Amino acid sequence: MLTNSSLKLLNSRYLYNLCISAVLVILCVGTIHAQETNSRSVLMEEVLVYGTKRSTAQQAQDTASQVSAYSAAQLEARQVVNIEDLSFATPNVQLDSVGTQASYASFSIRGLGIDNSTPSIDANVGVFINDVYSGQSFGIVTDTFDLESVEIYKGPQSLLFGRNVTGGAVLLRSRRPEVGGAFSANTKVGIESDQYLAAFGVEGDLVDNVLAGRLSVQTKDDSGSFSNAIAGDVGEQQSDLIRGTLVFAPNDTLTLTFIAENGSLEGDGSPVQDLNTNPDSPVDPVANIYTNAFPLRPDNDDFNVNHDFVGEGNVDWAQYNVNLTAELGNVTITNVLGLREVEAFASADIDGLPPQGLSSLYALDQDQISNEFRVNFNITDTWTSTVGLSYFEQEYDYVTGLQIAAIDTAPGGNDRLGGGTQEQKSQSIYWDNEIKLTDNFSLIGGANYSKEDKDVVLIARVQGSIADGTCEIASNTCDFSRGNPGSDSWTNLSPKVGFQWWLQDEAQLYGHWTVAYRSGFYNLRPCCDALVTNPTPTDVEKHTAIEVGIKTELDDGRYRLNAAIFRQDIDDLARSAGYVLSDGSPAQDLVNVGDARIQGLEIELIAQATNNLVLTAAFGLLDGDILDAKTDINGDGILGNRADEASALTRLSPKSYNLGIIYDADIGNGVLTLGANYNYRDEAAARDDNAAFFPEVAIINAGIDYTPNDGAWSLHLYGKNLTDKVIYSTLFPVSNGRVFAPIKEGKRVGLEFRYGF
Repeated sequence: MLTNSSLKLLNSRYLYNLCISAVLVILCVGTIHAQETNSRSVLMEEVLVYGTKRSTAQQAQDTASQVSAYSAAQLEARQVVNIEDLSFATPNVQLDSVGTQASYASFSIRGLGIDNSTPSIDANVGVFINDVYSGQSFGIVTDTFDLESVEIYKGPQSLLFGRNVTGGAVLLRSRRPEVGGAFSANTKVGIESDQYLAAFGVEGDLVDNVLAGRLSVQTKDDSGSFSNAIAGDVGEQQSDLIRGTLVFAPNDTLTLTFIAENGSLEGDGSPVQDLNTNPDSPVDPVANIYTNAFPLRPDNDDFNVNHDFVGEGNVDWAQYNVNLTAELGNVTITNVLGLREVEAFASADIDGLPPQGLSSLYALDQDQISNEFRVNFNITDTWTSTVGLSYFEQEYDYVTGLQIAAIDTAPGGNDRLGGGTQEQKSQSIYWDNEIKLTDNFSLIGGANYSKEDKDVVLIARVQGSIADGTCEIASNTCDFSRGNPGSDSWTNLSPKVGFQWWLQDEAQLYGHWTVAYRSGFYNLRPCCDALVTNPTPTDVEKHTAIEVGIKTELDDGRYRLNAAIFRQDIDDLARSAGYVLSDGSPAQDLVNVGDARIQGLEIELIAQATNNLVLTAAFGLLDGDILDAKTDINGDGILGNRADEASALTRLSPKSYNLGIIYDADIGNGVLTLGANYNYRDEAAARDDNAAFFPEVAIINAGIDYTPNDGAWSLHLYGKNLTDKVIYSTLFPVSNGRVFAPIKEGKRVGLEFRYGF
């Protein structure tokens, strides 16, 4: 793990100030080079994607699947500041953070995602940072500065990525220096009403035409924008990121890339509103894992919170990559080695009430290592094949705590600590092929064989865990050697078969059938002794999916239209079931609620209407149903009846769409770019028992950019959520009738200055 001294060194203000000073000197003496300023050209350009794992990167439009890919220039043209800003850019995708931690990803694609920060729940959407799978979701939701591209793959991706990518995959690729390229630097300074941002990057050859390097640094300070009459403004956050990249390319056939990244986020706990589903509902017994409260559909128009315990949310992470690519004639060898470490702590007033009545904490310490080795073969002129081996291992300790002021007496402490430790190992081997039967028609597909092992030790979150010395408040740690052990393993084969048919040079029809698996998982947030005695995981989810789509470009690339229809059948859908104990405290169990089906369609359009005007549109429909309920989902005391099967699936919005416009106006000495988009998302169930629903969201974003003709600098004025819509991150039961309801920021107006050469 990272030592405290190394974290302090990497995050020290001295290092940031030193780097900023060095780059400012470079900027003063640098030679200015013109940059692309035409937003319409940027949006219509093709983006290279790497997630297909071919010997060379592919154009996104040439892939036989629905891939939404964005280059760095396109992210800027769309006024994307944070990765969450892409939540509405493409249909049936939500890239949100969960409410318990600002940087914790709770991504959902085509109605499949998680709404929980328990680390043992494997996400349906896999996140890959510089080709390395992130075993934990901390440190994911960050600003998009220094990203080379974002790739969003929809639907199961098990053939190339293995287990637990049953909803899709998100690939974040940082900018890399070009060996032999010109020396360059770029910087960005931004302000919003309650925060400021400063970032820069510098790159160039360290050894001419052999070794290139890049250094990127970002710091952001948010003073907090949520009004709290008791504790003052809350929501303060300070985040820092530093990344260094070296690319060694001694010849045209060998490339070795080393990337080291360190980031931190420190700030207040979640801003939480006091919401009540049904103040008269009875407290459920422990045996009933679902509450039967009336549905909560919050309709607030203000961002005020009213709790006296502010809490805190801190994350430190580090990641190291070593990527090797060697081209040997018709064979390309690639190896990706990655290490990632995370330390996190968070506490919050989860009922949102004064005085401090119900508060929580968690602490995580995680290490992971992974390696992927693959070989691409050009067997014949019509047959290309990829064989890969991958290995992933992580281990972590997780401590979770709870305090009920009316019962627990330790001043400011948590008398209920528990949690668990988990060791997880995964191995897989895959074989992917493309065989051209004609110049226009190809068969694609292969299979992935995977094996996964999990070993856990659990401690129930009860008052006795403190009294018997199992856990300790001051250090937020537990002696897991005194806990309850459990272990399990799974092996599965995930096949994929499909086709790609080029109807003409710029139009293709594709289709594929695939099977994917999501591993069983343990509950590392157990409330009671009954949940840790002989602990067992959930059953494995099996996903069988079919998709047919079309991708076209018309009128010499002025119009791009992509569309797809899909269906995904799920056996043994696993969920987090929230309930309330007899003492009024929240708890959860992890269960397989039943078999389900999700189907839908999505359409995306980019149109260059005139030489100065680009229109964008995206539309998505989803329909999800429980086909065979195996649990009392709605809490009516009847197991698996029609009422259970009528329950809406968590985080599935039946309809979503967006409309955008970008207009470039030549004003003599530069280009003025005007952009705006309207985004809509239907309401969605926040829980499987449908006791609470996320309200529908309709927001407007807009921006005005100015770039002079020489392209050396630019000025960007943007507005996010201009309708000032209250958006909830999570709605989870925490006491009798009450719901944990953290909220996101409302209207944001900011100004950014960018300069580069």
